[in-house]
Amino acid sequence: MRNSLNNAKEEFKRCDHLLYVSLKYTRTVDVIKSLISRLISTYEFVVDALLKKKKVKELPTQVGVKIDIAKELFADDPVVMENIENFIFLRKVDKAPYKVENEYRRHVHLLATIDGKDIQVGIDEMMAYYAKLKEFLESLEEPQ
Repeated sequence: MRNSLNNAKEEFKRCDHLLYVSLKYTRTVDVIKSLISRLISTYEFVVDALLKKKKVKELPTQVGVKIDIAKELFADDPVVMENIENFIFLRKVDKAPYKVENEYRRHVHLLATIDGKDIQVGIDEMMAYYAKLKEFLESLEEPQ
């Protein structure tokens, strides 16, 4: 578990740089896509850590299967479930075809259609997902 958590923290540092440096100065959808990919990678390490915490004997290689197992094991924990839902949403955004709006401006947005809904992902939304993941990582660090 410790190794997966350390990997998650290292990946999260890259998210931090993308959000507070790259996105601040470039304001492009490419940086938003990159940040989404890094958040997804961080969540993958977090899910691995959660499964190891519950002493799952064999970790599956497919991320979808890991998510399903984590949902079963942590069904009664609302914080874990919220973060798993964020993870699933970010994966859908990453895979969806997208359009660009207001590139090089403060209100740059990635526009995607997911499950029949039009979704706008911009700087403010990315900051919210970043903050939730940061809070979640900090809660996993605390001895329980």
